[in-house]
Amino acid sequence: MNPAITAAIISASQQQASGTALLAQLKKAGATSPAKAIAPDLSAKGADKVLAKLIADGIIRTANGRVFLDRDRFAERQAGARNAALVLIAFLLSAGASLVALLVRAG
Repeated sequence: MNPAITAAIISASQQQASGTALLAQLKKAGATSPAKAIAPDLSAKGADKVLAKLIADGIIRTANGRVFLDRDRFAERQAGARNAALVLIAFLLSAGASLVALLVRAG
């Protein structure tokens, strides 16, 4: 495999892990409002970039130099991901059914 593609995949995987860890920190600390905001641990590689993206997306908000999880935006994001997965599953089932129909006809 192309080394550039491999590096991109590894980087994306690390960012995903950093994002998951960051969100877990906020949930564990109960940081869901400005009053409960925390200073997150950004020691993981790329965690600062992931934090910046989550802030830009509105999933994490800032208050007095600390951060907290916007539960409503997070729930919207999860619902969007779930809907995308359902659409993909429906497409794959439809494609599979079409393939079966073609094979049966060719019989």
